Amino acid sequence: MDFNCKEFSLNHKESTMKVGTDAILLSSLAPRMEAKNILDVGCGCGIISLCMAQTYPYAKIIAIDIDEKSIIEAKSNFFSSKYKDRLQADLISFQDFRQQTTLKESNPKTFDLIISNPPYFTSSLASPNDRKTKARHNDSLPLDDFAICCESLIDEHSKIMVILPKNEADTLEDIFNKKNIYVEKQYQIFSSPKTECKRIVNIFQSEPKNKQIERIFIRDIDGNYTKEYEQLTKKFLL
Repeated sequence: MDFNCKEFSLNHKESTMKVGTDAILLSSLAPRMEAKNILDVGCGCGIISLCMAQTYPYAKIIAIDIDEKSIIEAKSNFFSSKYKDRLQADLISFQDFRQQTTLKESNPKTFDLIISNPPYFTSSLASPNDRKTKARHNDSLPLDDFAICCESLIDEHSKIMVILPKNEADTLEDIFNKKNIYVEKQYQIFSSPKTECKRIVNIFQSEPKNKQIERIFIRDIDGNYTKEYEQLTKKFLL
């Protein structure tokens, strides 16, 4: 296996997006709730879905991605884990998944938690690897489409959890606010005390509340992992 966590291992050589700090942080900050149905949008190798299966022991997780090799790898990783009976990986876009899910039933399925580390680059710069271009750029999943799909798949108790760079996070927050979906909790991620905010993790819900903001520093001024980061991620990382 390419990457080992405390309760599972996985391969990520074939996936367009490798296991990284964003996925681990997003998973580590998942809210305390009784989640039974979880949707992982843009699952890549399946790292977030595996973390969600560990975090929510009674949840069934559907992982979707538009990259075939990523889905093949995610399925293999799921089958090798002790959570395999609760994990499903499907090759499908979020837009098509939303259409299929909302049209096939008179009482459309909703999810307790939708979690995503979505593509965010807005310029379609050429890449020698077209799979990586699709994974990194939001041409296939603009933030407006992401919000529309989420809106169709939640109820008043659901939460949506997303990690994005600050500018894109602000844009998505504005889009959701127009749909009466609001940030409940915001985590501002800094590489170190000397850097600007690197990422934003927002947890959205349909009930308006005063937004709680928390700062997280990955490394200290000496370049060492902070105790805060180690404490936060210790349930997954060795």
